[in-house]
Amino acid sequence: MWGNRTMVTVYTQAQRRYLAEDFIGARDILEAFHSTGKPNVNSLTLLANTYRQLGNLDKSEEIVKKALALRPFDHFPLYSFGRTLLIRGLYAQAIETLRQALQAGAPSIVEFDLGEALYRNADFDASVEILERIRDPQQESFRLLMTDYLLYRMGRSDAPNAVEVAGGMAYWRELAIRFQTTPYGQLLVNDVAFMQSLVEAK
Repeated sequence: MWGNRTMVTVYTQAQRRYLAEDFIGARDILEAFHSTGKPNVNSLTLLANTYRQLGNLDKSEEIVKKALALRPFDHFPLYSFGRTLLIRGLYAQAIETLRQALQAGAPSIVEFDLGEALYRNADFDASVEILERIRDPQQESFRLLMTDYLLYRMGRSDAPNAVEVAGGMAYWRELAIRFQTTPYGQLLVNDVAFMQSLVEAK
């Protein structure tokens, strides 16, 4: 029981750091915890997510595979792995893994990532079907921006307006900078420039 309480406390501390975007702090807490030989699926997956946010995709993939070895059909590490595959530019593999995550019970918001992965893989009909179905004006501003932008690029909606771009651009600009050396990041650099040009042209 004591060990379980310790795990929950450490995981909660790391999760709070992660949500506050203190990724180095979250990494340090989890690495220290794992050095005691007590890794579990959730803590491993959070550490993998942290490495990904720090731009270390090799380490992220290495850690999330350890989580999947413990529990292959858990939606949390499956989603984490799918995100890493997407950022690496391995779109077909990302699509398969994200679908597995959804089948394993991942939250419906993961469909956004699947819709984006399908777009990146030029599976436009499947991407449109998902993005149109999940589009919600109340969703987080960065997701709404990318949803409308991708639907616009596929000829299914008007271009995002200035309010949308202003509300959601910072997330994608930061992601583009963080992963600019990856195929996905290079596409994002172009997307961010294109979205900015839509606003400037009006």
